[in-house]
Amino acid sequence: MIELPIMACSVNKYYRTWQGRVLISKDGREFKKEVDLLLNNYEKVLGKIKLTLILHFKDKRKRDLDNYNKVLIDCLKNKLFEDDDQIYQLYMEKHIGCGFNKISIYVESIIVEQIEPPDNPKIKKKIKKEINDKIEQIDETQIDETQINKRKKKTYNKKKTVIDMIN
Repeated sequence: MIELPIMACSVNKYYRTWQGRVLISKDGREFKKEVDLLLNNYEKVLGKIKLTLILHFKDKRKRDLDNYNKVLIDCLKNKLFEDDDQIYQLYMEKHIGCGFNKISIYVESIIVEQIEPPDNPKIKKKIKKEINDKIEQIDETQIDETQINKRKKKTYNKKKTVIDMIN
């Protein structure tokens, strides 16, 4: 487990917009530089990975956990792993009001196997029943002919013009 004795930077603080472009803010550049300095002696993990991020916050302010993952993953990219598309599992935790700021990071290589449908006959029977129930619901909701006739556009008698009267 890697521990960084710094406060995590949220996406709201990391990015800024200027003249319609999204840029990394001054605070964001400083955070990235600090993370780079603290992670300069680690080997990159290759292949599919599970990334665990545990955030500790000194104060008791409310924080949205999802505002931190993008920034941290972008800062860890090219340091602990090549690219964030390697992340197949992501686990995050936050601890509020613990008296110190810290980011704990754990990267592990994993093997992700394709999930096969179950061979259990009971489960197959349940799935078939659910499908048949859905088909019955669709049949029950079919529109009958009276509803179709009501929805047809009304045809109006065309007013006769002088030319129509002559002919």
